[in-house]
Amino acid sequence: DLSDNLDGDSPLPRGVRLVCKSYPVTVDEAQIKATAQQAAEARNVVGIVGPVRSAASLAVSDALRGVAPAMAHVSPSSTSPALVQPAHANFFRTVPSDLEQAKAATAMMKTFGCTAVALVATTDAYA
Repeated sequence: DLSDNLDGDSPLPRGVRLVCKSYPVTVDEAQIKATAQQAAEARNVVGIVGPVRSAASLAVSDALRGVAPAMAHVSPSSTSPALVQPAHANFFRTVPSDLEQAKAATAMMKTFGCTAVALVATTDAYA
């Protein structure tokens, strides 16, 4: 229970507890969706933080749409532009999408006079 670690000036309203539960890390999409559904159906859960990979976040968002379409879903590192689609309206992130990062990288390369670039890519919504 994370609320026990807050000092006396807790920003939480009286009677509200902040609890964190971890789930196993996996790359299996069916397992990710099942875990997200289980978490969303748990009593008093108001949101999900994670996962950290875009492909997994897409799976979580898909699962939530079926069981808890209004539940907030936040990732600290999922950057896929696919997550800005209307189907993922309750997905939020703490980092810019790859499209925004590409714009910044392009501007930086122009600033430094780069004339050639090598690209490395994956075929999923990011490994």
